[in-house]
Amino acid sequence: MREKKLKSVLITARNSQSFVDFGQTSAARILSRRSRPTAVVAGNDEIAYGLWRSLQRHGTKVPEDISLVGFDDREEALLMDPPLSTVRVHKEEIGETCMKMLLERLHHPRMTFSHRILPTEFVIRGTVRQL
Repeated sequence: MREKKLKSVLITARNSQSFVDFGQTSAARILSRRSRPTAVVAGNDEIAYGLWRSLQRHGTKVPEDISLVGFDDREEALLMDPPLSTVRVHKEEIGETCMKMLLERLHHPRMTFSHRILPTEFVIRGTVRQL
């Protein structure tokens, strides 16, 4: 997006609802835009599923009309038709890193906060249109 100087649009939840419900509600907001996006990146695979389901109901084809990407690479991503493209995170590594950071903090309570960047992997499946 940076290379092509594209501007992102963030859709946030206005009230507490399930991730799937949020995806379905977001689809209506996306489809009501004057200039429709060509791609959507969801905060997780459940939101992507809700988007996909609602887009289908509105006659919008994924990926022909809108490419869709999730985040987490849950097993359910493979059950969608077409299978969901997603960002794979390594949950075990996240858990190990969090535990190490917690133990560091317990042993050194005055140390400054730190952050870690862990690797991810983009898994391209059927919901991303080939350009």
